Amino acid sequence: MIAGALKRIGFQTRHAENGRKAYDLFLKHRCDLVVTDYQMPVMDGFALINKIKIISPSTPVILVSGITLDDLSEIGGISTVEEVLLKPFSLIQLHRAALRAVK
Repeated sequence: MIAGALKRIGFQTRHAENGRKAYDLFLKHRCDLVVTDYQMPVMDGFALINKIKIISPSTPVILVSGITLDDLSEIGGISTVEEVLLKPFSLIQLHRAALRAVK
């Protein structure tokens, strides 16, 4: 859904089924924006973000999550993302967040 929504506003997208595959994809195809869920199999969103930021600190990241900002803050790592979208979010919210992140 996210990839399709971003394609409709002009982004070229790639998607992966888990955090490990997302990281491997990022290594092969550096990108201008990463949108990741917090909860993913194999590697969670914060682990993915940390690995990406080590090799590309300026890459903007949008974190999608079904848990609250307070809970995310307790886990740590939220300061490394440009924006957090809490589920459920609208496609308009996604579009606006993506466009802000790549300005």
